[in-house]
Amino acid sequence: MKNIINLVKMSYSNLNAVKSILLISITLFIAGSVINPIFLNMLIGIIVYQMTYQVIAYEESYGIDYLISTLPVKKKEYITSRYIFGLTSIIISILIFTITYRLVLSFSSKSYDIIDFKTMLIIGIASSIVLVSVLIPSILKFGIVKGRVFITVVGLSIVMAPASLISAMVEEKDAMIFLSKINEIGIETIFLVLSIIVLTISYIISQNIYKNKQVL
Repeated sequence: MKNIINLVKMSYSNLNAVKSILLISITLFIAGSVINPIFLNMLIGIIVYQMTYQVIAYEESYGIDYLISTLPVKKKEYITSRYIFGLTSIIISILIFTITYRLVLSFSSKSYDIIDFKTMLIIGIASSIVLVSVLIPSILKFGIVKGRVFITVVGLSIVMAPASLISAMVEEKDAMIFLSKINEIGIETIFLVLSIIVLTISYIISQNIYKNKQVL
């Protein structure tokens, strides 16, 4: 556990090296959300994408695999630290989203277009968990250089999915009725179970990929 904690700390130290890109992206999306609430639907996903992708890309460019192979750290511990970092990124994105949501309600002239906080939050968290679950094994398998186009396309597609889904829900009355029925049986429970399943499958895949990865 100590090794895992140290690896997560290392990732947040490396996050400091790419903070400029991250801050610019977050600032633009917050400003965009105030002007047009449609960007609010993608805020959680874009923060998680930027944090996870930028840090892993930075570490890979500086030979993280070679470093891990020389440290008294198990490959399993390294993979575990990747997922913990991804999940803590989601928590950070939730805090930023919550603050931005309040700002949009206060200052946006289009605040009437915003769907309720709970629905947006749940969809945002769910899409971010899928994003982390796809990004980590994809980067491990293809690398940042060879897999750049694939990872970018898939990652951004997942980030933009909530905006498309929520827009469709707002326009379709039947979709809103269906969502209300799901809420009655506990949408949080459904998403929680599905998220755990997706994360578990992704974690197992990542462990197998990295276990068989040739470094030296």
